[in-house]
Amino acid sequence: MKKMKRKHLVIIGLAIVAIAVALFATSARNNGSKPIDVPLVAAINGPLQDKVSASGSFQAERYSVVASQTYGIVKKVYVKPGDHVENGDLIVVVDEREARESLASAEIALEEIRRSISVQLSSLRAEIRTATVALEQAKRAQRNAESLKAVDGISEEDFRKANESLEQAQSTLDDTYDRLRVAQGIASEKAPSLDPRSDVEIIASSPSYRKARLSVESARRVLDGCVFHADIAGTVTEMNVAQGDRLKEETIVARIEDPESVKAEVNVDEVDIGKIREGMKAEVTADSMLGNKLDGKVIRIWPIVKNNGNGRVCLVRIAIDLDGKKIISGASCMARITSTVREDALTIPATALIPGAKPAAVWLAVEQPDGKAIKAKGAKPEGPASSKADKPSKNATVKGKTPASKTYKATRREIEIGASTVSTIEVLSGLKAGDLVIVDQLPLINEGMSVLNGNQ
Repeated sequence: MKKMKRKHLVIIGLAIVAIAVALFATSARNNGSKPIDVPLVAAINGPLQDKVSASGSFQAERYSVVASQTYGIVKKVYVKPGDHVENGDLIVVVDEREARESLASAEIALEEIRRSISVQLSSLRAEIRTATVALEQAKRAQRNAESLKAVDGISEEDFRKANESLEQAQSTLDDTYDRLRVAQGIASEKAPSLDPRSDVEIIASSPSYRKARLSVESARRVLDGCVFHADIAGTVTEMNVAQGDRLKEETIVARIEDPESVKAEVNVDEVDIGKIREGMKAEVTADSMLGNKLDGKVIRIWPIVKNNGNGRVCLVRIAIDLDGKKIISGASCMARITSTVREDALTIPATALIPGAKPAAVWLAVEQPDGKAIKAKGAKPEGPASSKADKPSKNATVKGKTPASKTYKATRREIEIGASTVSTIEVLSGLKAGDLVIVDQLPLINEGMSVLNGNQ
């Protein structure tokens, strides 16, 4: 029984010793051990910015698509892709024989219609004169019949015929006037013009004449279109015809772009489009520029979101500072747009947050109050220098040795966070500008641990 009690006492004693050793080791590790180097970053006041990445291509804002307004065989091509042209320079010439024949045919058709309408108007005026004479004759015959009937000098049949002849003559004249009104294009309540001097104006306003005249104008444009000129100054980026090709109307002949107007047009994901405003700065890169970067600025955000593959994007145009560099229109590019989430915020790196901490917390590095500096292993001890030249300058690094550094105590600090980006966190409370936080090796940090600023 006494043996059992002694055994229990020994076990309890060993446990007490083990606990004491552990407490001593922990105390030594926290207070007496060499501080570890960790990077420290100060909380700063300033804009909270995010980088929005988007891909797209370079596109010329000012360009001209030269389209054919004629038909025929290409006689000669004067430029090729890559050539620089000025406004008015000759590009392509098409054989104009077919166009000239078409114009001549249209002019003949126009003249035929003019003559046809002129003859029609003249004939109607002649019919009106004839119908007017016939009406006067019928009126005289009817008046004679009235006189004879008063003295029983005419039969009822002859009297009826005289009246019918008068009615028919009047109807014929009215019908001729109506046809002249239609030919002259005037309302039924208006009297038609019997003056042939008005025929020129009447013919010109006739629907059939106007249609024929449009055909002539179209044929003339086709003829004029046999010679193609550049309508802007720039670089020829497309040439779609060659000598001997047969052109049709609306064929795309060439494309001319102003290289100074090239912009970056990128597709921004709809999740990020709310972060972007016109005027924001951007950095543009492209494989075709061999590592060069271009400064840019957002100048337009399209008001619609469209489908693009498996996502939905909004088109954004970025003006770029070419700085003498040549950009290939149509080449792919990548833009990083600097978006200001907050104009003025207290921020720290996102890596300063202690993983899994709820509420959010950081390790605050507080300078030790005694102000003593701890030298890293191998540092040269302080002492009187043999000469002024032997004294190392402040913070100077001697080969094989390191200067003294300030020591800090790690203290857990809970914070309230606000907006965030991929790399930066806004701090609403818990820190002030200038406070140092540990941004790496967080799992190794304990409360009260001494640390050195690894950034020094």
